[in-house]
Amino acid sequence: MKKLLMLSALVLLLGCATTPRNVAPIEDTQVFQASFNRTWGALVASVSEMGLEIATIDKDSGLLSTKQHVFIGVDAPAQVDKPRTIDEWVYPPSIAAQLLGGGWQAVGYRLNILAILLDENTTKIKVTAIFDGTTTSGISHKMPSKGVIEKKLFNSIRPKL
Repeated sequence: MKKLLMLSALVLLLGCATTPRNVAPIEDTQVFQASFNRTWGALVASVSEMGLEIATIDKDSGLLSTKQHVFIGVDAPAQVDKPRTIDEWVYPPSIAAQLLGGGWQAVGYRLNILAILLDENTTKIKVTAIFDGTTTSGISHKMPSKGVIEKKLFNSIRPKL
């Protein structure tokens, strides 16, 4: 009975441990007053300037996705803009989940971007940032974005238009 009670408590702790706390809505969509072609060019240039590697690109459908970009861990390039702590860019899992998994071995993100022509001089861009972290014990976590990387991309696009 005691083992069952301890197992139930552990399951409850782990089940709640990955739920982010107080996740605020982020600005993941921007409308730009520029043609699709001009906005698309600014988008591709901005992604490149941010040091992100493009995984797929299809101008006709307006889809662009990046490869996983590691910013904490052995594969993280030193020259890349990155947060001092992951808490600056994402809502990390609860402290209990992190403690059970150990420290962070690697944290990174990839972007899925959709550019949509609204009219001949208006283009909407939606950015979905997918953050993944792996602890030293091999536990993987998906973490919601705080909107920092999306804002960096939008701020990079704007002056290029």
